[in-house]
Amino acid sequence: MEKSRKNLFIILSLTTLICTGCQLGQTTVTIVEDTDTTVEGLNVLQPVALSVENQKRVIGEVETNVSSMSQKERKMIIGIVNDTNYHNSDVFAQMITDIQSYEQEVQLINVEPSSETATSYIESVNELIKKGSDIVIIPSYRSEVNLEGVINENLNTIFLTFDQFINSSNVLGLKYRDEAIPYLLGIIAAKQSNTKQIGYLGDEGIDFNENVEYLNFLAGAKAVDDEVVVKYKLVPCDSETTTIAISAEEMYQKGVDVIFDAVGNESMAIINTAKAITNDKQPVYVVNTNISEDEYTALNNVLLVSSLKKTEGVIKKIIELYLSDQMIAGNQLILGLENEGISLLLNNPNLSDETLDIIHDYQEKLIQGEIVISSKLE
Repeated sequence: MEKSRKNLFIILSLTTLICTGCQLGQTTVTIVEDTDTTVEGLNVLQPVALSVENQKRVIGEVETNVSSMSQKERKMIIGIVNDTNYHNSDVFAQMITDIQSYEQEVQLINVEPSSETATSYIESVNELIKKGSDIVIIPSYRSEVNLEGVINENLNTIFLTFDQFINSSNVLGLKYRDEAIPYLLGIIAAKQSNTKQIGYLGDEGIDFNENVEYLNFLAGAKAVDDEVVVKYKLVPCDSETTTIAISAEEMYQKGVDVIFDAVGNESMAIINTAKAITNDKQPVYVVNTNISEDEYTALNNVLLVSSLKKTEGVIKKIIELYLSDQMIAGNQLILGLENEGISLLLNNPNLSDETLDIIHDYQEKLIQGEIVISSKLE
């Protein structure tokens, strides 16, 4: 069987973006689709229970809160906050490209916060509202929880949020169901390790017993090799690059040869450490979730695999629905393995054919619901 080393994208349509009837507290990665209510390829009009306490609320009830763009003579205005700390720069770039492809119909306003504080971020959002934005895109997962007051005070503006969904009739959320990614990374790390020792290096702000990311990584590793040793080390989230590099080096020196990098913005500290050790003729590797596709290609001598979050096609569909008066907010779009919202980057000659076969198999089982990955502790 010919082995493909291209990016592993599960070929499912974006028509299954919404999890009909799902509660936000669900713990599986399985998406339940309802093809009868598809609207132009994007299920944004389906009834969806937004929470256990609010199961009767459906999308259709908020239709009157959305303004009609066809009756306006000016261009539609989309405002976006340029959050330099956003955890996936590729997503931000995709959104900008999609919006710019509608330059005849849409005016894009991009605002840069003056600082990295929540106050500065909110000020930027207010600036976009004052400039007449019909849709405000706020891609910062760190600041969305502070925006509820602004959102409730501006019901004629639609807000597109990521991960943190605010229950309001003028909010459309994008939620990445990425619980399965650490599980798959655990499988890859275990299969690629020559020393039978792999490691997790993450943020000490998360208690060991509550770290679902680590536990799913551990479960994936043990699923394919019960004898593999998984070592666990945490650093403060505000650690300097040198601290993270030293921690990674210590793990490698003690026999770990694959580290799951879960430190966020300081990934290059671990990657550069791995490169230095590998250059000394001792091959070691990294797996992570926050490197762009171009960076992955350049670094794949030590970076075995990363994951990519995508918005391709989603922003365009939102614009089309808004311009045609079919846009209804108050819902959350679910993006995951099932609809290419998240995919693994696997174009790496260091990945064995056996590992690729196993990842294909396990990913298919996840999509079909044969394996269920928890998004929270049971």
